[in-house]
Amino acid sequence: MLSPKARLDCLAIRGRSCAGEPWADDPLTLVNLPVWESAEALKNYAYRSAHATLWWVPAGHTPSLAEAHERLETYRRDGATARAFWFSRIFPAPEE
Repeated sequence: MLSPKARLDCLAIRGRSCAGEPWADDPLTLVNLPVWESAEALKNYAYRSAHATLWWVPAGHTPSLAEAHERLETYRRDGATARAFWFSRIFPAPEE
């Protein structure tokens, strides 16, 4: 298992190598967009720390920071919808 410092180093290297992403040029920005296998696994983790919003991601898709920002803004503006929600109102995963 990597130490926390090694993890940050890996993230910093990845960030600088992701040209085109809005956060890639700022060495002081750290992005964490985890992907979970199920709502239950996420719920078990999320209630141990602070998180803002949830949404379903198709298999194989990697969410961008811009997508995360848009989903968070959707949740703040509209409340829980199928596009962005929280544990108090989980929407089913869309059919793929």
